[in-house]
Amino acid sequence: ESGTRLFKARRILPALAWYRRAVDLLLALDLSACGRREHTTGSEQASRPALGDDAMAEAASLSLAARLNSALCWLQLREWAKADVACDEALLSDPSSVKAHYRKAQARIGLRSYEDARVALEEVLRLDPQNADARKLLSDASGKCRQQVPEAV
Repeated sequence: ESGTRLFKARRILPALAWYRRAVDLLLALDLSACGRREHTTGSEQASRPALGDDAMAEAASLSLAARLNSALCWLQLREWAKADVACDEALLSDPSSVKAHYRKAQARIGLRSYEDARVALEEVLRLDPQNADARKLLSDASGKCRQQVPEAV
């Protein structure tokens, strides 16, 4: 929530730092929980608090949100390649994230990779056929994609 407050106050760099720190902490928590299960004896596991499936699902959800918010920060900073990487990280944890595909398309447009943007937007529309923002951006990206193709001589 602190990152969101910072973002809304247009303090993008501090918000980005907050989101990246959240991702790092959640990743450490996830790795710690996995390592604890794999590398401890039954008595050691009993003496440590275990993260249940609900807690792990919540951590994954928070991590996804932090990655998506990081991507949004990078987009605001016009750091297209970094936004693209943040979207790829989000898509690794949730390949059906509409926001991740949409933000990836925005990053790809910023990078002038209009064909890649078109592919990402088509995925948004496959997942959410009523997404009006994606339809508009797809139309824009398709037009720019056609402009990039050199005319035959």
